[in-house]
Amino acid sequence: MDKVFANPAWQSVLRYLQEHEAETIEELVRLAETPAPTFAEARRAHYVQERLGALGMADVTRDDVDNVVGLWPGMEAGEPAILVAAHMDTVFPEETPLKVRREADRLVGPGVGDNASNLAGMLAVAEALVRNNLHLRRDIFFAATVGEEGLGDLRGMRRLMERFGSRLGWVIAADGGLGGLVHQGVGSRRLRLTCLAQGGHSWGAFGTPSAIHVLGRIISEIARLSVPRSPRTTYNVGVVSGGTSINTIAPEAQALIDLRSIDGGELKKLEDRVRRIVEQASASAGTRYRLDVIGDRPTGSIPAAHPLVQAVRQVHRRLGIDTRSVPSSTDANLPLHLGVPAVTVGVTSGGNGHLVEEFVYTPPLVQGLQQLALILAAVQDLPAPASIGPGLTDLRGPK
Repeated sequence: MDKVFANPAWQSVLRYLQEHEAETIEELVRLAETPAPTFAEARRAHYVQERLGALGMADVTRDDVDNVVGLWPGMEAGEPAILVAAHMDTVFPEETPLKVRREADRLVGPGVGDNASNLAGMLAVAEALVRNNLHLRRDIFFAATVGEEGLGDLRGMRRLMERFGSRLGWVIAADGGLGGLVHQGVGSRRLRLTCLAQGGHSWGAFGTPSAIHVLGRIISEIARLSVPRSPRTTYNVGVVSGGTSINTIAPEAQALIDLRSIDGGELKKLEDRVRRIVEQASASAGTRYRLDVIGDRPTGSIPAAHPLVQAVRQVHRRLGIDTRSVPSSTDANLPLHLGVPAVTVGVTSGGNGHLVEEFVYTPPLVQGLQQLALILAAVQDLPAPASIGPGLTDLRGPK
């Protein structure tokens, strides 16, 4: 890291990020005010594509799912590449007002932190490299991804790993808050349970099984499940719907179930237990069911001693950033699962994530941008992984 700080070219990059702080903040606001609900990111993708193209980034492309990718080519052919990814999508529906307001040293508005701040940060670092014509050893792909939130199921990163996985040595996901360091991906299985019954009139057909009653028993059984604290494993029934009227025995009821763990084996065990509960309750009531997988995020990790993790920690120490290492579910899950070293870092601090009153602080932003640039500098000098990422194959994890 001392060598990087002594390098005039990287010093120019760090100064550029500081001198253009105001432009980065304006970019953050423009991004946050451009709608990008999961599965409808096209408008924000168009903006990012124009920005990367205007920078003069090589090979700017937009794929069939609306990922946008630009390349800053390295000088040495055959070297493994680096992918920097920031997701574009937000949790807010299309009709949500997206006006950002400024309050002293804060920006307040839906999605300003998750993930407009990190997307703007990635674009700022890309611009700093281009404007300073930095000649690097390894290719860097800058990617704005879709489908990271909710039921997007990491579809953007899946497509990137299909396209570039065999070329990648490292992945840096820009997400979360400044000081966060994720190198352990929380896996999840998301299920849609549909209970089906004959139904009927609440008086005349009393005693006929109700899909809602069966679903209630299933939810009650799930709520009694004991799961390990280590490796941490959780479950949640987040959405329930069904029935037609107060005096109708429900012919159909539905629930969305979220299962999570940092261990793929424990996640599989939990899913098997939930499936047994559903099967037994339905058989006992004489009803039918459908259980569909609607989300599948694999687990994966690299150890704390991994050179990439240590490089991030070294950058944090040099910049005076307190590191918080926590498991999380981000775009980095997929490369980690596939054996590609990956971490997730954020460029500023804030709060109220996923609320319309979400906010970020602007004073830490320059430090966060410099952090991201210095991580890219450090990765240029890391030894190449023993094997390069295989590309997307089987993401189901343990059977």
